[in-house]
Order: sequence, then structure tokens, then C-alpha cells
Amino acid sequence: MEVPHLAGKKLKFAVTSRYNRLVDLHFGHANEFRIYETNGADIVFLETRLTDNYCQSASDGDEKRSNQNAVVDAIADCNALITMRIGPAARSRLHDRGIHTMEYFDTVEQGLLYAQQQLLKHGSHHIRHFEFGKQDA
Repeated sequence: MEVPHLAGKKLKFAVTSRYNRLVDLHFGHANEFRIYETNGADIVFLETRLTDNYCQSASDGDEKRSNQNAVVDAIADCNALITMRIGPAARSRLHDRGIHTMEYFDTVEQGLLYAQQQLLKHGSHHIRHFEFGKQDA
């Protein structure tokens, strides 16, 4: 089953990565997002977007919510986020903004291709894939 509103489109992804090779960083600990676009065959790096960490422990109340909103706003134009881990509250906030999430641990390139394929196939809001080449049930 192909998801009609995504078929034939280039999809834009935000990726969390420590060294730009692996998806190996928790969403809440990221202070930058690498933005890519893919049509399933070609992958294009677009830019790096700097943000504060979503899980800043020093902030509280309104300041914390404002910071979290700013992080989500920074990737609001992306179809999905690919990250090693994401907490349920952050995942829900992204889903409310129409951003799919994928928990993944593999290379950035494999993550992008896998996420693009899964979004086109299922349109699922949350996808998990933790080990190289193995789908988590």
C-alpha cells in the first residue's frame, strides 16, 4: 500500500547525529539537526540547523516550553525526524505538528532510505529500527 499524498514527492528529513555518519544521538540531546532531502534514490544534504537542546534541564515552566517549541519549529518543514531515541512527550509534540518520527540506529544514509521507504509504504507516525539491518517488532 502506497501512501498517496507522499507518492512521487521528495521527502525532507531532520537527522540527529554526533559525527554525521550514524544516527546515534537522542532527540533531546541534539543541539543541531542535519536536514536532508531524498526521493528514494538520491540523497541531498541541505543544511545544518542549530538549536538549543530540547531537554535543557536548567529551564523550567514557560521558558522550557518556549525552548521546546523553538526546537520543534526548527524542523517543522520536515516530513520526519530520524533519531536514535525520543521520549513519548517529544514524539507526541512532533506528531501534533505532522512530523513523523523514526527511532533508528544505523548509518545516516541507510536511515534516510529506510525512513523514506517506510513513510511511502505505511505512512506510520512512529517507526522503530534499532539494529543494523533488523526491524524491531
